[in-house]
Amino acid sequence: MAEVGALILASGSARRRDLLRAAGVPFAQVTADVDESLCRAEQPQQAVQRLAAEKATAISASHPEAVVIGADTLVALGDQILGKPDSLEHATEMLQLLSGKTHAVYTGVHIACANRNRATTWYAFTEVTFNTLTDTTIENYFAVCDPLDKAGSYGIQTGGDLLVSRTNGLLSTVIGFPIEQILPRLRSFYNDCGFVHVDRLSWWYELPHKEVQPGQIEITTYDQAIAALGDAQ
Repeated sequence: MAEVGALILASGSARRRDLLRAAGVPFAQVTADVDESLCRAEQPQQAVQRLAAEKATAISASHPEAVVIGADTLVALGDQILGKPDSLEHATEMLQLLSGKTHAVYTGVHIACANRNRATTWYAFTEVTFNTLTDTTIENYFAVCDPLDKAGSYGIQTGGDLLVSRTNGLLSTVIGFPIEQILPRLRSFYNDCGFVHVDRLSWWYELPHKEVQPGQIEITTYDQAIAALGDAQ
C-alpha cells in the first residue's frame, strides 16, 4: 500500500515520467493494464478522457489511499483517429496519411483519490502540421525513433524536426503530458482532498497556485523541458 497522499503515475511512459520528475514532484510509476480499444463513434476528446480515467481507476483499485494520475494521447486527422501502430508498415501508412496536413493531438488527464472519493478529468489539444514526407524522410525518422509505442506513429520529442513544420498549442500535450496544466490542477486537487497538512507532502507548497501561462514554463523542446521546469520552481 502506498502512503496516504502519495502520488502515483499510472503510466509506463518514460516521457510522462521525465516531465513529472522535472517538475520536482516525488511519485511512483505503475503501468496500468487496460484495453485501449476505442468505442464506436467515440470522439477523440471523449476517448482520451475515458482511457485516462480507466488507467487511473485501475491503479486506484489497489492504492485507494494514493493520488493517481492517468493520461492518454490520440492523434486525429479529421474524423479519423490514429492510435498506436501495430507494425512498421502500419506506422509508415500513418505518417504518409499525415504528410503535408494539419492534425490534432488530444491528451486526456485524470487525477483521482479513491479514499477521498474525488476525481477530476480534462483534455488538452494541440494542432500539428507536418512537412511533406518522402519515403526517405520516413525511413530516416524510424532510424531515430521507434514509432510502435506512439499515437500517430511519431514522438515530437525525438526527431520531430524531420516531420513537423509548425504547432499551435502546448508541445507538452503532443508529448502526452500537458504539465503546464497538470501542476496547478494537482495542487488544487491536494487541497480539495485535505492533504495540505501532511508534513511529508511539503513539495505540495511549491506547486503553482494558478494555471501556468505560456511563456512561463511552456515547453518549446523536449530537451529544454527539464531545465525549464526546474527554473520555474
